[in-house]
Amino acid sequence: MFDIGLPEMLVVIVITLLVVGPKDLPRVIRGFARTIARLRRMVDEFMVSVNQYVRESELAELKDTVDKARQSVDVRSHVKDMIDPHGDLDKPIIPPEKTSGSMPSDGGPEPTIHDPAKDEADQNKKAEP
Repeated sequence: MFDIGLPEMLVVIVITLLVVGPKDLPRVIRGFARTIARLRRMVDEFMVSVNQYVRESELAELKDTVDKARQSVDVRSHVKDMIDPHGDLDKPIIPPEKTSGSMPSDGGPEPTIHDPAKDEADQNKKAEP
């Protein structure tokens, strides 16, 4: 970050030792470490708040994009067109009209069942007289 090498660090240590003195040096180093720790916490808090703000703004943009897409595309009508392209499912169901004589319950004639043996016997009766 500061691009400080070993020679520069030794110069800083020697100057600090001369200015502060060996007796107070541990106290100064602790104070310096606490100050650095506070600065790091402040930077971390700042980064967290900036990241949260960026995340919220991205979510707001994403929500706007989704809302616009939802308004421009009507999925329900597309699915309905794919399932029922002619609109037959929307029409009401009308039962077929009953024709007379189609059902025995109508009082009409009973439906006949074709019986080949009976037909043959009827033909024989007609031929005998």
